[in-house]
Amino acid sequence: PTMLIKKDGQVVDTIVGYHTKEQLQKKLEEYI
Repeated sequence: PTMLIKKDGQVVDTIVGYHTKEQLQKKLEEYI
């Protein structure tokens, strides 16, 4: 799976492959 993180309509980060809930949460907290 691929997750694109966007800010103001622009892709600022891409997460590819399997990640644990904790890994995803840590990565997403950078943008919240």
